[in-house]
Amino acid sequence: MFSFFSLSVYAQGFEDELYVTDIKIEKEKIMLNKVFAFKYLPETNGYTIAGKDGKEAIHAVTKVIDQTRTITTFTFINLQDKKFTNSMINTPEQLFKMFADNNVINAEFKINYVQLKGILERYDGK
Repeated sequence: MFSFFSLSVYAQGFEDELYVTDIKIEKEKIMLNKVFAFKYLPETNGYTIAGKDGKEAIHAVTKVIDQTRTITTFTFINLQDKKFTNSMINTPEQLFKMFADNNVINAEFKINYVQLKGILERYDGK
């Protein structure tokens, strides 16, 4: 009986985590592990990412620096419009790879803003 209780507690601690192994951007969808997770709305010089409910979460604007480099500025709407740039992160695939590597998305495909805030502080401007 004790081992059953231990197993239940162990499993309960991980139920909100999502291990993203597959990121795919479709026409207007971001698929995580082959499941529709977010809306993807391409724009002339960037894109917007929204929850499945349509509520905007991230706005991205891409600028061309020269023939080989671009820089994307991300605005995180639910973090008081916090701005973020990183020379290695421009595309939605790269952004969601960073999210996946740092457990920013939970099993309900929602952004963990507490976790995200720390990640943004660590990687901003790099």
